Amino acid sequence: MTRTQKMALGVASVWPIAYMIVTLAVINLVDVKSIVGPAPPSEGLPIWFIVLLGTYVATAILAVAITLFYLWWLFSGGRVPRPRRVPWAVALLLFNVLAVVPFFWRYVWRNDSVTPH
Repeated sequence: MTRTQKMALGVASVWPIAYMIVTLAVINLVDVKSIVGPAPPSEGLPIWFIVLLGTYVATAILAVAITLFYLWWLFSGGRVPRPRRVPWAVALLLFNVLAVVPFFWRYVWRNDSVTPH
C-alpha cells in the first residue's frame, strides 16, 4: 500500500468521528437559533437538513465499508499477530468507528511495507 493510499484510508477512518462532532455542533447551533427566535415559515425541509441527511447516509455507508475492509485486512495477511486477531475483530465489530483509528495507526500506518508512489 502506498503512502498516499494509507493517507486516504486514514482520512476515511477519521471521517465518521469528525462528522459526528460536526453534526452535534450544527444541531446544537440550530437548536440555539430556534430558542432565540422563531424560524420563518417555510415549505418542506430546510436545505441544511437535506445536506446533513445526505452526508449522514454517506458516512454510515463509509463506516460499514471501512469496518469490512479492516476485518478483511485483519485476517488476510500476517500483519496482525494471530493471538490479537480475534480481540481486534471483536473490537472492530463492537466499537466500530472508535476502534478503526487505533487499528489503522497500529497495523496500517506504522507498517513498514510502504510501496513507493
